[in-house]
Parts: sequence; C-alpha cells; structure tokens
Amino acid sequence: MGVRFLYENMKPGVDPLGPESIIGFVTGPLVGTKSHGAGRFTVVSKSPLTGGWGDSNCGGRFGPALKKTGYDGVFIVGKAEKPVYLLITDETVEFRDAGHLWGKDTLETEKIIQKEAGSNLKVAAIGQAGETLSKIAGIIHDHGRAAGRSGLGAVMGSKNLKAVAVYGTQEVPIANEEGFNRVVAKMRECLKKLPEDVENWRKLGTPMVYDLDVSIQDAPIQNWKGLYKEVYPLERARKLNGDAFIGYVKKRYGCAQCTLVCGAVLEYTDSNGNVIITHRPEYETIAAFGSNCLIDDVETIIKANELCNRFGFDTISVGVCIAFAMECYEKGILTEKDVTVSI
Repeated sequence: MGVRFLYENMKPGVDPLGPESIIGFVTGPLVGTKSHGAGRFTVVSKSPLTGGWGDSNCGGRFGPALKKTGYDGVFIVGKAEKPVYLLITDETVEFRDAGHLWGKDTLETEKIIQKEAGSNLKVAAIGQAGETLSKIAGIIHDHGRAAGRSGLGAVMGSKNLKAVAVYGTQEVPIANEEGFNRVVAKMRECLKKLPEDVENWRKLGTPMVYDLDVSIQDAPIQNWKGLYKEVYPLERARKLNGDAFIGYVKKRYGCAQCTLVCGAVLEYTDSNGNVIITHRPEYETIAAFGSNCLIDDVETIIKANELCNRFGFDTISVGVCIAFAMECYEKGILTEKDVTVSI
C-alpha cells in the first residue's frame, strides 16, 4: 500500500528532504486483530540515504493503536512552518505545536506528549538526529523499538514533524469472523507445539544467535575484513551473547500480537553512577558495535544502544560508520586531525 501510494503521488526526481516528499505510516490488513504477529507497522518514504525506495518496519504497540483509530495508514506531505506533532485519535486528526519538544530526545518527547495529550497515546518520534537531517536517523517508539533503516527520521525532521501520536478504540472489521476465528484457533494450537528452544528465544532474545553468527562469519568483523579466529575469537563473542544480558534484565515483554515475548528491559548503573533503564539491544546492534568494532564489553553495547535510541539514530548504521572510520584511520585515509574533536 505504501509503495503504491508513493508511486502514484510523488513526481520523479523529488528531493527526499523537500516539501514534496511524502512519508507514510502504514499497517497491514491483519494489524489490530487477534492474528499472531500482526502488530507491526512500516514507515515508508523516498530514502535520503539512497535516493531510492525507503522503508523501515517497527514493532512495539504503535501499529495496532494506529489501526484502531480507523486508519490503515497516514501519509504526510509538505513542511510545517514550525515544529509540530501529529495527533490522531478516534475523534480527531490535528497538528499540535512541538516547539517545546524540538531539541528533546525521543524518550523525553514521548513522555511529554503522553503527559500533555494522554497517557494512552503511542508515540513514534525523532530525536536530535532527525532534527539535524542525519541520513542515518531513525524513528523511535516506546524508547527502544525503532524504524531505524533508510534515514526516514531525517524525512520527518525536514518537515518539522517531531512525532506522530496515536490512540484508537475501534474494532477492525472482519468479513468472515467465524472463519477467521477458526484460523486463529489453529494458529494457537500450532504455537503450543513450538520446539523447546523457543523458550530460550523468549529468555535470551535475538542476542541468542550472536556468538553462533560470529563463528560462521555471518556477523561483521572489523568492517568485514577480519576473521573471527584471528581477531574476534568465540571467547570474546560469548561475552555478548544472550546469557551476557541476563543479570541486567528488569522485566521481559513482547510486542503487540506476538507470543514469542523476546524483548527485555534492562537496568544498569553507568560509570557516572546513574541508574539507566533501557531496552536490551537486538542482535544487529550487538554485531554492529561489537564484532564490527572489536568490542566485547556488554555495558558499552548497552550504553551505545541507549544513546542511539535517545538521539534517534539507527544503531546498525552508527556501528557500521564507526567500523568504516576505524579502517579508514588504520589505512591513513583519516588522520589524527580528522578524528580529534575540541570541546
């Protein structure tokens, strides 16, 4: 639906960060129903990073909340004169002033919008990365669920659109509810017969596969030029596998309509003595900052993930950029002068 709408309504050659660019938040036909796994949404636009098609998929609970407002999707075009956020509920669709939110990180933005417009709202927001039009800016929901790829946070920033906040109570109509319920019941029976290692997935999340993927060279190592046996052996990779995060888990959670429940909220104390509550990094984030940058310290990865989520960066792109810069420095393409920052 997103592809079709953009293809029919955007002229060729449109600047992805120009006012004629369109950005959409779209749901699938089963989102908001009882169907297993149908709780996600996709952000679509022309990518400022590639100049081609851009989409990014996200979990959490924003998708069903949008669908239950009565809309399958929402598309935004133009540019606001000043920062705004879009509020969609059963009764209203309106742009509200976001001047007081500009410069805030994604967590602060979400909390402020919920405080002033309704605690039930699900908020997808950009941070400082999107505001400054970084081409690796993502859109963050629930502090840790990210539509991170394609630089679509920059598209929101170019429109002065700080966030989209939604909440609905409508039921998604089903043409043949009796038949649909039979299918859902079959799905539930199948899910009861899942193999035992599914419980490990629920306990450990996507980090469960990290050390395995390092061992088969499926995870990037040293900007894809390193061999795990030479520079990042398994004893290092195991420091960042699923078990490495167990001691930090405060609670486990699942995205909407998903029975795997593979997410986790962590609690740790940083080097300044601050207690941080944050989401457990996903496998891709661990690989981007871990093996790719030759890091094996779990709290460094947790902190990097937290900062990216707050500022609204795609964690994969940030880790890859750092690893690329490291190799450029090693080869003399970047010099000490290039990487020295005066504060």
